[in-house]
Amino acid sequence: MTTANRVILIGYVTSEVEVKKNNVCTFSLATFEEFTDSQGEKKKIAEFHKIVSFGKLSLVVQNHFSKGKYLHIEGRLKYEKYEDKNGMPRITTSIRLERFTFLATPNREKREESQPDYNTNQTIGYSPVITSLDQTAFANMDFDDTIPF
Repeated sequence: MTTANRVILIGYVTSEVEVKKNNVCTFSLATFEEFTDSQGEKKKIAEFHKIVSFGKLSLVVQNHFSKGKYLHIEGRLKYEKYEDKNGMPRITTSIRLERFTFLATPNREKREESQPDYNTNQTIGYSPVITSLDQTAFANMDFDDTIPF
């Protein structure tokens, strides 16, 4: 029997990256749900997700993530049990980051001029993704125009 543990989120980084020992980073990502209530009013609810990264991916996170970045992330859910200061059992939920893509901020006017443009839709993670082809690489190739079938 096959199982899956996959989370896909698109949202904004809402906290500065916290670097812990052994290349472990944590940050918060906000996602929003918009709906119209029974009285016809538009509502917007925010959900805040704890994201954790490890290893080489953490180096990218700590060097390039900051509050306000707009991201597409993929990862898996992780539940951890612990006891609080009063000895009460607690459970936390986090998302283990596996790959991400920088996205363009929907409202470009609000972005600071000094902020780099991450509108590359470049995926970073464990699986390489070709984001664009160099068209000049094919310009000088001689292709046979006949179709063999």
